[in-house]
Amino acid sequence: MIAILTNFGAGFGPFVRTLDLAREIRSDLKKELREYIAIVVPWVYGDTQKRIIQEEVANNTELLNSIFLSKDLGDCLKSLLFNGNHFNQTLTAIINQYEKQKQKLNSLLKSTLQVVNLADEVKWLAGSSIRLEVSRNPVISTPIEYAYYTSIGYSTETLQQLLIEQELGSIDYSLIEKALPSVQKLESDFRIHFQPKLNSLSFKQESSSLFPSEVTTPPLLRKPAHCSLSIDKGIYVSLSGISGLNSLYEEAMQLQVKKYANYNYDGLSPDCILPPSVVSHHSITGIFARAAWNTIWLSNLTQTPLICPEYTEGDNPEIFFNLKTIQKYDLAYTWRREENSLLDIVNSVAKGKEKTMKKVYRDMKEQFGTLDGIEFCSKRISEDFLEAHA
Repeated sequence: MIAILTNFGAGFGPFVRTLDLAREIRSDLKKELREYIAIVVPWVYGDTQKRIIQEEVANNTELLNSIFLSKDLGDCLKSLLFNGNHFNQTLTAIINQYEKQKQKLNSLLKSTLQVVNLADEVKWLAGSSIRLEVSRNPVISTPIEYAYYTSIGYSTETLQQLLIEQELGSIDYSLIEKALPSVQKLESDFRIHFQPKLNSLSFKQESSSLFPSEVTTPPLLRKPAHCSLSIDKGIYVSLSGISGLNSLYEEAMQLQVKKYANYNYDGLSPDCILPPSVVSHHSITGIFARAAWNTIWLSNLTQTPLICPEYTEGDNPEIFFNLKTIQKYDLAYTWRREENSLLDIVNSVAKGKEKTMKKVYRDMKEQFGTLDGIEFCSKRISEDFLEAHA
């Protein structure tokens, strides 16, 4: 048996994208290897995480029976993930807990793991069977030899840029200096580093590779298939999986317009709780979301106008830099509370699908031959793994 581990940063987006990669790689390996191939997912977000997985793989019974959740592995990640409280707390956790959590994770991978399948059946899985790892903005590294890194920009460079600019008054920059060595080390612990051409720090003029193993990619997201549901016109509120950020969405969820969202919030009608892929539907006239790359790419690839609130002090500084890139490339609209009401900007922006794809994406399509970064990366990961195991 071969198991593929997913390793992800904070929020639903990174976890789903690692699942996308693992599914593609599993399919590739199954064609070449005569072994059972499982996917192991750290269980961080409770029943909501399990529901999302079930939605993502609902039409594949064989795959449903090959995905396993591990609370123990999830616990190794939890204390290091940004939880919506001040980013200084995340930096403190890296400084004080990273080595302890890494040792705990390494020990688990040498043991027999208790896991749960999607039918809530308890199973046991040898840690040694996990021979391949896919990550997205990881907060910890593993000793797995065939570990592959993807992100929306290196955390190392984000922290270094913060030290250069020092624009965020509430950040304790001494904590960044202390946390940086651990972040640099964890990001170096991967076999190949996949970096999207359009990323968090794309607002900068200069760009260079941080690692010799770096591969530049199209957007690390797959455009969803056309949605054929019968739904009324409305906006989609993409709620973060980071519970401490709920206040960002209060005003959007109180708007007197038709709204859909990815999970229940403040009594939203069950028929309005739909997965993010629904934004491909012509009736979704706009998206309201924090300026995170999964939603930025989803919006741009489906040509659905995106409205992002301005940066909130204490949030992950990645969002601060994302908003700079958004502005440079005209990828979304930034809502500034002191300038406009949210209802006004929704009424003026969320008018339906944009007629043409943004130029930066047309250029990437010409460069890479595709805008499907999931297939782009998974193909290279599968080839690398299979070549080493030929």
